[in-house]
Amino acid sequence: MPYMVNPESTHKALLKDGGIPLGLNPFSAAGRDPIEIDPDKSYYLVAAMTAREEYHFARLFSDGWWAKPSKVKLASQMGKILDIPDSKTEFKGKLCKSGGRTAYNPLGYYLFPAPK
Repeated sequence: MPYMVNPESTHKALLKDGGIPLGLNPFSAAGRDPIEIDPDKSYYLVAAMTAREEYHFARLFSDGWWAKPSKVKLASQMGKILDIPDSKTEFKGKLCKSGGRTAYNPLGYYLFPAPK
């Protein structure tokens, strides 16, 4: 339900779906629980953001970030940037803005095991 979309419920859903939270800076372990990844698996890097009653995910591929908003059929390439913003300000300025709405609030990065 749209009214149930908020940072907390989106975070819980991502964890339930197997997401490994990395926080707003995936390059730093400061302030987050230790993570374990399987070196034999491949992972998707997903950036999650929320706005009133909407969520927005972006996944990094070899040709740039691709967006998947909560609105059906609106998946699109966000540009050919391969940059991974490493602060809340950069996340909001680069990914949230590229996602089409500066009103999105950064939730953080998550790793998801890629299907075989």
